[in-house]
Amino acid sequence: MSSFFGIFRPQGGSVNLEAFEDMRKASERDGFDVMSTHVEDKIAMGYLMLRVSPEDQDDHQPLTSSCGRYLLVGHFRLDYRDDLGDKIGLIQSQLEKTPDSAIALMAFQKWGQRCVHHMEGDFAFAIYDGLIGVLSLLKDRFGSSALFYGKLGSDFIFSTDPCLFTKMNNRYNFELNENAFFRTGIKGLGLESGETYFDHVFSLECSCIVSVDEKLHVQKYQYYKIPSIKIRYSFCEDYIFQFHSFIHQSVSNRLRASRVGLFLSAGLDSSMVAYFAAKEMEYQKRRLSTFTSYPYHIGHINAEKQLRISEHSFVERNVSALLNIEPNFFNFPDLMHSQLIDSNKFNNILNPVISSNSFWLDGINNAASKNGIKRMLNGQMGNYIVSWNAPFSSLDYLFRFRLLALYKTLKYINTIRKTSIIDFLVGELAKPFYQFIKNRISRLGYLIFKIGLDVSFLKFDKRKIKVDFSKQFHSRFSTLIGPKRLRLHLFESNMTNVGQRWYVQANEHAVQSADPFTDLRLVEYSFSIPELLYNFYGDKKFIYKKLMQGVIDSDMLSRLSGMPQSYDIGRRLQSDKPFVQMIEALILQKSFPDDFDYAGVEKMLSVLRSTDQDSLMNKNATELLKFISLHLFLSKFVSNRISE
Repeated sequence: MSSFFGIFRPQGGSVNLEAFEDMRKASERDGFDVMSTHVEDKIAMGYLMLRVSPEDQDDHQPLTSSCGRYLLVGHFRLDYRDDLGDKIGLIQSQLEKTPDSAIALMAFQKWGQRCVHHMEGDFAFAIYDGLIGVLSLLKDRFGSSALFYGKLGSDFIFSTDPCLFTKMNNRYNFELNENAFFRTGIKGLGLESGETYFDHVFSLECSCIVSVDEKLHVQKYQYYKIPSIKIRYSFCEDYIFQFHSFIHQSVSNRLRASRVGLFLSAGLDSSMVAYFAAKEMEYQKRRLSTFTSYPYHIGHINAEKQLRISEHSFVERNVSALLNIEPNFFNFPDLMHSQLIDSNKFNNILNPVISSNSFWLDGINNAASKNGIKRMLNGQMGNYIVSWNAPFSSLDYLFRFRLLALYKTLKYINTIRKTSIIDFLVGELAKPFYQFIKNRISRLGYLIFKIGLDVSFLKFDKRKIKVDFSKQFHSRFSTLIGPKRLRLHLFESNMTNVGQRWYVQANEHAVQSADPFTDLRLVEYSFSIPELLYNFYGDKKFIYKKLMQGVIDSDMLSRLSGMPQSYDIGRRLQSDKPFVQMIEALILQKSFPDDFDYAGVEKMLSVLRSTDQDSLMNKNATELLKFISLHLFLSKFVSNRISE
């Protein structure tokens, strides 16, 4: 997507032009089409254009309304443009030449901030009403988008680039959000919704609007919640047909680009996107480029296990039936994590940590960009929308006294999976219940005694750490709230985080990210159907299997576990000599002896040096990546501001 930035100074004179020029320079990067700016007395906006859809050729931002009252800048990928055009009053010939930004401006002129109730798709934008002196920031319900903002002195600054704020550190006195920073070192914790690693700088959450008036008062409110609607059909096939229709439309909406690519794994969600995208593009006489990562360091294990680990063979079998797919496979033998550890990575106040997946996410986005692909699809949120496996469903049946449903589940598992009654009772009831009790005790211990949480390499007084348990712990302790409520919570808690991270990751390579499973109509339909269809008495992912039966590989349909692209992370870091040397140097320097457990890091490094690195998400490898990321983030920007 395109990116934008701006400064609003309603009081205290004209906009700080020097600061705005710094923002413009910090925002520029290769691969985009054009940079443009607009400066008025109280407001300045900048726009870095990435032309993706056909109508983007006529997009020129920042955009001023014909009446001169409004000034808009934003990034957009609107769905169901025909429906919105009809509401606004555009005929088809006009709609075809009208960019999304102009449609959004017309919608705001017609409905004000309520325009977001009529807009669907991925978007985040800022609009200034010069008549009343109010700046509004508006964000989609759960799309691939991002917008960050902060009130600093007499200025209100905003940008879609989380790295821009650290680059502006010479203009504004940013402070480290120590609470958020230290929570990153605790397993299961991290940024809470709306937070960044800087105090007084926030990320705009999905379904939210921020208003800033001429007195620099900031107000935020949420305009949307997934409705509680129940749909009842007589036959299962009716649900499947409707799902098919919604998914086809959501995928089709995201194909309006000159060239489209797809992050394709052997997982169920991206495989579904590949099928629907390929079928629609075949009708349009177009080709779909897919990009698959698979482990490189697996030559030391036997061939049978390699087939279970590497997604290469599964993807090849699936795409072979879709003749208009151009598959690309990467194992990145020469891509080192030490190459990713540069200054730009640690400018990111949303997520400065290099993860075990960073190398292939960076590698694929870079490969797509070099091949002229400007829109990359993914199926990140599909697990909550169509391929949900309804965990704890048997335990839920038991505690709600749905004994007939529990009996049917036992009968199915015994017949299909040949599981004994004892194994069923242990696997479906005893183990989940034990995990529930264990987590409850852990939570109670932390709440009362501040103990029970796993701390990695950070050393600090845990009693000083503030945590919103309703946000951070709900999913860990939700065993008995029911599969549907758990699914809804997980979707809502992930939709902002996932969308903005995919946006930021893609934007670094001048690529636009899009996930069909965040389509508004598809999401609302998914949460309106009976939860039983996701786990039909023990048949996990029942509705997905019915929908894709005979379409994708039968072995994939029967496999419930995923195949990791980062399986070889331990061996990758082990063979990355510059990375090991950087860790050794940081241990010797001991720049932050009060806050880092260097002895623990040295122990993790010694384990990494061992020859046995055959683990999916090797704990030592991922902890070392987190250590070096946070260490460099602090040393580069805020090392002088850490409290003693």
